[in-house]
Amino acid sequence: MRNYTTHPFHLVDVSPWPILKSFGLLSGALALVSWLTLGQNSTLLYVVVFTNIVFIFYQWLKDIVREGLAGYHTQAVREGLKLGFIIFLITEVLLFASFFWAFFHSSLNPSVELAVWPPLGVNAIDCWSLPLLNSILLSVALARVYTDQLTTEHCLGLDVSIIYFHFTDIVWLGLYLVVYYWGG
Repeated sequence: MRNYTTHPFHLVDVSPWPILKSFGLLSGALALVSWLTLGQNSTLLYVVVFTNIVFIFYQWLKDIVREGLAGYHTQAVREGLKLGFIIFLITEVLLFASFFWAFFHSSLNPSVELAVWPPLGVNAIDCWSLPLLNSILLSVALARVYTDQLTTEHCLGLDVSIIYFHFTDIVWLGLYLVVYYWGG
């Protein structure tokens, strides 16, 4: 029998959370499609799907935290997680750059059919209502800080959250000023 513990990577145990999360998201998508195409709307179904997704997210996160606290997240694993996060952050930068590009293109140079920006009949969202609610991006990290789950060696989740929050607060400032304040 070979000994596979000679590498610095953690081989995760079989977990039910990815497939259950997929089924939860599929249920939500099917409920949304049912509502949009057939007009069938069930608040109870949405509550069950949302509760399922949040519960699975919590359980999956609990398993990841348990693996990290047990010492399975070696330096090589943490470096891999950081690299994955950096790649994710690059895709976010490109996504938001395309959103801003499209917004500026449409608002600064509206087509002849639009004539004005925002187009007639489009009501802009009030910048002091729902958009302010979107800045609630560090509750899990804060809960982990208060429950002493972070150490000086195992704080990658907090580090990644802080980096992502700084990215999103820059994007959010631009989005808030451009789309909600100037565009509204």
